[in-house]
Order: sequence, then structure tokens, then C-alpha cells
Amino acid sequence: MSERRTQNSILFLTTLGVYLGLVLVGATPVLGHAATTRNFELLDEIEFKDDLDKKPNDDAKELARSIDRYLREVRSFVSDLEGLNRIGKFDPGFDKFKTERTVFAPCPETGTLKSQELTVDIDRWLVPAITDAKAKTEGWTSMSDCLPVELFKEANRSEAQASVLSLSYDLSELTYQLSTAKASKENAATLHRGLQAALDKYISDEDDELLNVLWKHTQLRTVDNQVLIVTRLPRAALISLLSNDAK
Repeated sequence: MSERRTQNSILFLTTLGVYLGLVLVGATPVLGHAATTRNFELLDEIEFKDDLDKKPNDDAKELARSIDRYLREVRSFVSDLEGLNRIGKFDPGFDKFKTERTVFAPCPETGTLKSQELTVDIDRWLVPAITDAKAKTEGWTSMSDCLPVELFKEANRSEAQASVLSLSYDLSELTYQLSTAKASKENAATLHRGLQAALDKYISDEDDELLNVLWKHTQLRTVDNQVLIVTRLPRAALISLLSNDAK
């Protein structure tokens, strides 16, 4: 036993002597280099993990942008109504409208969109404002899942993403509703939670009375596999915004 300890001690001293000798002549010992390199690698891995932990969630950021975009699109529509009201072409005590547009984008995407519309008689002065609001719906199809549809048979497409914009005013309430379809109730619930979190945390980047009022009157809900973002302005709130010349 003592003989083995003596051999181990000699081996250790010999290895240490070689190591120190290499250091003194300027060479880089392989053992020392490997150990040093590994330490830096571990440090890099820890720092990289920390960076990942601190990196904002991309999905959350995208959903926050979606909420901001939605509110600004509603604001644009209400601002158009305000402009018409100012020149006497929209009377919230008289004019009514109801319209809906569904936009379909084929899966896989080909660049060709199709739409279906349902419209009740609308005063001609309101048509440009409503048409502009409908046109913006085209950009919301990406929030939907690809679901079976028969509109693109000629393009050999059996599925599409869809978004639906519903606009109405019945003298008691203005409703602006955007809906999208998911493949399941579970998918719809997941999207709803993400959008709700973004809506709850929403902070306008500007002092905008109209935008803040719209945010307070906006809600999210699910119906089966549908996710709906709905802004409802009671007539009194709408008239107040129109009379305040809000922009």
C-alpha cells in the first residue's frame, strides 16, 4: 500500500514538473488548455441561457401588436364617422347600418384572396368609410388556422384561413367585431388567453382620448372554435366622441 502511494506521488510530481516546464517555455499544455476552454464554454452556456430567459416572448409581442393594430383600425373607422358627422352626412340619431365581410386566404398561400359579403342598405355617404374598414380585414387571416373550405377548388386548395369583420349601428350601439376561426376549442382558448393578456396590458403610446375610450369598450370572447374581438360603443359614448371632435 505504501509502495503504491509512493508511485502515485512520484507520478504526480513528474506530471506537475512537466506542466510547469511547459508553462515556463511558453508552450500551452493540452490539459491546461482543455480545462480552461471548458470553463469558458460553461460560462458561455450560462450567459446564453440567461439571455434566453430574459428575451421577450415573441408570441406575446406579436399579440400585443395585434391588439394595438385592432384598436387603431377601430379608431380609424370611428374617426371617419366623426368626419361624416361634422359635415352632416352621418346622424347617430337616424342612420343605421349592418354589414359583414369574410376574407379567405388559401392554404398554402397563393396570393389570391376571396371574400363574401352580407350588407343591409347603407347610406351612400357611409360606403367609403365602411369599404375602407372592410379592406383592412384582409390582413387578419393569418390569425386563423387552416380549415376546410370549397372556394379554392380550381387552385387545388382544400383549406383556407379566414377572418370576419362585422360592423353595425342600430341607433343604440355601434359594434365593431373581428372574429377568426381556430381548428379546435383548445386552440381558440389559447389564442383568447394570449390576446386577453395583451389587451389587459395595453398602453397607448400617445395621449389619444379616442383610442383609450375604445380600449375601455373592447372585450374578447370565444364561441366554440371562434375568437372574437368586440368593441361596443353605446350611443351616448359615440355621440360624446363625435361631439368632442376626437381624433
